[in-house]
Amino acid sequence: MMVKLYWFFRIVAYVACLGGVIWFFLHRTDADGGQSGLFAVYAGFLAFFVSYALRFLIRFGGRRKDQ
Repeated sequence: MMVKLYWFFRIVAYVACLGGVIWFFLHRTDADGGQSGLFAVYAGFLAFFVSYALRFLIRFGGRRKDQ
């Protein structure tokens, strides 16, 4: 289950960052200067952080040795 969550957040992070950058560059001439696309990039960085935290838990998690 943790591995599936890791990959979910990892894919969401890549899609959000790429979509946010594309949105930013395509909407630079809007009233806000494309700044709304940066919120997707921020969400992508947050998803990367969560995925790295999950990776750390998967790698160094507290699995019992007697199982």
